[in-house]
Amino acid sequence: MSVLPVLCTLALLPMPREFTPGDGFCGDPAKIEYTVDRSLPAEGYTLNVTKEGVRITSATPAGHFYAERTLDDLKADGRLPICRIKDAPAYRWRGLHLDESRHFFGKQVVKRFIDRMAALKFNVFHWHLTDHQGWRLQIDACPELTEKGSIRNVPEWKRMRPREWLDVDAAAYGPYFYTKDDVREILSYAHARHITVMPEIEIPGHSLAAIRACPFLLCPDSRDKLDKLGYRCATICAGSDEVLRFYEKVLDEVCALFPSVYIHTGGDEARKDIWRECPRCQARIKKEGLKDETELQAWLTRHFADYLAAKGRRLVGWDEILEGDALAAGAVVMSWRGRKGAIAAAMAGHDVILCPEQYCYYDFRQGLANDPETYHGKSRQFAPVSAAMVYSFDPCEGIPSDRRGHVIGAQGNSWTELTLDEKTLDWKLWTRAAALAEVLWTSPEKRDFSAFAPRLEAFRAKLKAKGVNVAPFADPSAMPSVF
Repeated sequence: MSVLPVLCTLALLPMPREFTPGDGFCGDPAKIEYTVDRSLPAEGYTLNVTKEGVRITSATPAGHFYAERTLDDLKADGRLPICRIKDAPAYRWRGLHLDESRHFFGKQVVKRFIDRMAALKFNVFHWHLTDHQGWRLQIDACPELTEKGSIRNVPEWKRMRPREWLDVDAAAYGPYFYTKDDVREILSYAHARHITVMPEIEIPGHSLAAIRACPFLLCPDSRDKLDKLGYRCATICAGSDEVLRFYEKVLDEVCALFPSVYIHTGGDEARKDIWRECPRCQARIKKEGLKDETELQAWLTRHFADYLAAKGRRLVGWDEILEGDALAAGAVVMSWRGRKGAIAAAMAGHDVILCPEQYCYYDFRQGLANDPETYHGKSRQFAPVSAAMVYSFDPCEGIPSDRRGHVIGAQGNSWTELTLDEKTLDWKLWTRAAALAEVLWTSPEKRDFSAFAPRLEAFRAKLKAKGVNVAPFADPSAMPSVF
C-alpha cells in the first residue's frame, strides 16, 4: 500500500532535504539502530525506515536528535511509513526570540517554548532579559538590579496596553526575575534539546530598569530628570569608567552562567541627546578622538566586543551597532530594520543574522479576519506578517553571492508589549514560526507553499490537541501576492 496519501496528513515540519517514500509501513517502529558517519554535516542525518525497523545515521548527537524529531512527525495513528530521508539544515542559526522584560512568563512557559522550538528544529533561543520595563536576571555583584529593577509600577504598565492588566489591584508588577538556579535549570533543559540559549543584556540604551535600580549608571546632570523624562534619559553614561566596570562585572557573571559563545548586548535605539550635555561623555569623545555621539556608541560597542572576545565570546548587536566607526572584528550584526544592515555587515566581513520586521516580527498583525488579539501599531507600515509572507522570506536576498557565507541564519522575534499571557504568545507565534522553521531548514529549491500548507494544518492540529492556542491561516484574500 502506498504511503503517499498518508504523508499529506503528516505534520512533517520542516520538510527534509531528500525524501524518498516507499510502500507500506514499518513492522517494528520501536526497533531503532543508531550509527555514526563523520562525513555527514554536523546537524545532518540519514533515516532509513524499512519493514524490519529503523536506522538513524548522523555525525553528532544533534543529528540523532533531529532524526528522532522527524520520526515523531512521520508517525500517524501509531504507524511509521517506509521511507528514506537524507537531511541537513540550510542555516546553522535557526532562532526564536522571547522578550521577558516587558512580560515575565516564568520557567514552565519558557520550557514549553523550548519544547516547541525543538519540535520545529530551531536551535537558538534568544532570551531578552533586560530592557526599560524590567531586569530579569540575578546579578550577585548588584542585587539592586533585581530588588528594584524587576519591579514596575502598575499604573505605568497599564498605560502601555489597551486592555486591563493582570493583578490590577497590586501596587506594582513584580518583583519578577530568574535566579541563577532557575537559569541553570532552563539551560540544562535547552541543552538536552540541542538549543543554545543566548542572553541579551542591553547596552547602552533600553536601560531604564537598570538606571532606576542603580542611578549612578546615568549621566550625572540627568539624574534629577529621571522621573520626569523617563525613557528620554534611559541611556547609560558612556563617559564614566565606573559604568564600564559595572557592566564588565555583569558580563563576567553572564559569561560564567551562560555557555553560549554569543552574547547579545542590544545597541538599538539608544537616545544620545543626554550625551551631548554630559561633560564626562564629551570628555570621552575628545580623549578618544571621536567625531560625535554616534562614534561614542561605536567606541562603547567595541569596548565590550573586545572584553567579550577576551573571554572567547562574540558580541551580537542589533544593526545600529554598524553606525559610527568601524565595528570590532568578530562582532555579529542582527539586522532588524530591513536588509540594509545585513548587506552592509556582510560586505564589511561580519557575520549576520536576519530578522527584518516585515518577515520576522510576530508581535505584528498576521492578516486574520476578526483577530481577537491586539498587535503592535508599527506593523501598519507593512503588509500583514502572515504565514505566507514568512514563507516567502529569503535570508540571502540582496547579499552578493561571494558574501553569503556571512549569513549564518535568521530568527523570529516575539516582543511582548501587547502579549499578556502564554495564550496570546502562542496565538501570535507558532503558526508563523512553523513557516520560518521551514525557511531556515529546507533548501530553497525544495520549498513549495502549496505543499507546506497541508503540513502546517497537520502541525496546528497537533498543537491544538495539546491545548495550544494556535492561530489559523490568514484569510488568503488578505495576503499579498508573494509566490
